[in-house]
Amino acid sequence: MKEAPTQLKDLSSQLAVTGSKVDEALAQIGKLTAEQKVLEGKIEALTQSTAETTKQMTARVDRLEKALGTASAQERAARAIAIASLRNAVDSGDSYEAELAAVEAVLPNDAAELAPLKASAATGIPSSAALIAGFGQVARDMSAVSLTSENDDVVDRLFSSAKSLVSVRTPNDSEGTSSSAVLGTMEARVTAGDLAGAIKAYDALPEPMQKVGAAWAEQVKARLAADELVKKITAQVLKSLVSENK
Repeated sequence: MKEAPTQLKDLSSQLAVTGSKVDEALAQIGKLTAEQKVLEGKIEALTQSTAETTKQMTARVDRLEKALGTASAQERAARAIAIASLRNAVDSGDSYEAELAAVEAVLPNDAAELAPLKASAATGIPSSAALIAGFGQVARDMSAVSLTSENDDVVDRLFSSAKSLVSVRTPNDSEGTSSSAVLGTMEARVTAGDLAGAIKAYDALPEPMQKVGAAWAEQVKARLAADELVKKITAQVLKSLVSENK
């Protein structure tokens, strides 16, 4: 029994130590809990910051897409610009090699259809205005042929040529079939800007007169063909733009 107080004392000491350790553990748990709360706060703040950054980046991407448009929209714009540039270059009468190459690049499936334009791409095709302006001399030369018979001697030919320079022709779109009447019709149509109609009249002229005006007529035919082809390609591109935007 004498040992009981000692045992109780030892047990009390052990309990005190255990209690101290429990207190230390609880304090450590409290500290960890506080640190966890701080960490959770930081994670929450970081999450909010990340969400805001993502939102801002998304907004910037949206603005960029609206500014640049989609890839297909850019392609459609490139086709439209290329065709407009080609049309202007062809109309100018100057070389249009670069513009034609640009159209071929954006319209690879139409390369065969554009092939007729390549023949004159390097030199260009005289503009309608230039062809109209240059027709006066051509008309005089053809008129000289109509006034000259193949059986005339040199003096008569010279006299007829001189006469053609001072003769007064009244351009008139008539139904006459004589060479002078047809030439008058041709002049009237050229003056009116109707080059296609002028070529129809040209085709009705006698062969000697056609031979004199052949170079001019070929240029007109090239101009008409180029204008028609560019017009056709332009219409196709515009049609595709409308259908793709629907």
